[in-house]
Amino acid sequence: MTNHPTLSARAEEMRLRLEAIYPRAACQGVDTNMFFPPVGRGLNAATMMKLCGPALKVCASCDVRVECLEFAREFHQLGIWGGRYFGDRKEGKINVEDIS
Repeated sequence: MTNHPTLSARAEEMRLRLEAIYPRAACQGVDTNMFFPPVGRGLNAATMMKLCGPALKVCASCDVRVECLEFAREFHQLGIWGGRYFGDRKEGKINVEDIS
């Protein structure tokens, strides 16, 4: 039998990791809705950039982008984390380097 952490232990681990990252994050005080755009399959690149661009600009100036990205990958988060878009649990092709 494999030793898996309980749900509450995993939630506590997530909380502690976020508490370590957030005080240094550029997204403090920003409307978090921008990091969870209503995107879907079949949208063209221009529409995706319009929806994701504002959040990616915040990420571009962030000192904890790497830690945020690692958090999203480890805990399977959706939305924009660390300058990358994650949708349907797959890392998207839109990232902070795509914005001008």
